Amino acid sequence: MATVEPGVFSPGVPAVFLANYEAAVAFLEGLERRCTLRADVEAFRASAAVDGFLKRWKLSVYFSLRFQVSVGRFRDGSQLE
Repeated sequence: MATVEPGVFSPGVPAVFLANYEAAVAFLEGLERRCTLRADVEAFRASAAVDGFLKRWKLSVYFSLRFQVSVGRFRDGSQLE
């Protein structure tokens, strides 16, 4: 995925990052639905491949950026009064 779309894991543009992350999670959920046994789903989720893939998403950076925007909007709004 990263070779096709190098910035896919980058939270620099939060809206694009969120769309990419949601698509990736939907993809993983689709793979899970193909598992017939609960044990297979658990093994899939615990696999090194899924773990490594999920760790590439910089969720803490994404949420930090979103928080900064929210605080900025709140601060700007409170200065109007």
